[in-house]
Amino acid sequence: MGAAWLPDSWLDARLFHRLEGSSPKWKSNLKKNQFLLRCKILTLISQIIWFTALFPYVIMLVLLVRAVTLQGAYNGLVYFIKPDWSKLMSSGAWIDGATQIFFGYSIGVGTLPALGSFNKFHHNCYK
Repeated sequence: MGAAWLPDSWLDARLFHRLEGSSPKWKSNLKKNQFLLRCKILTLISQIIWFTALFPYVIMLVLLVRAVTLQGAYNGLVYFIKPDWSKLMSSGAWIDGATQIFFGYSIGVGTLPALGSFNKFHHNCYK
């Protein structure tokens, strides 16, 4: 017949072999301590996740406040919000726009064959 308490992991196995000749009370305390340790680790991990999720937003808010308080920030925001429509008549803006379109298109066209190469030759991708 098997033992009532079997080791779950390598660490449990090492502790189990150390406590083999001891009373069952030690084994139940070991399980309780493992449970408390795992709860503590989960709490720590959740705190790390909260920090890493929210800290970039705090930094961006600080940088936004700093950028808005700089000299000439109002003029930059007005220039950004109110476009100069006369620049649309020049060919430079249209050439730059077409360049951006083709650049974005080339990235997509290069990615499709790379991803498609993982499919079998007769794979029906339209399903």
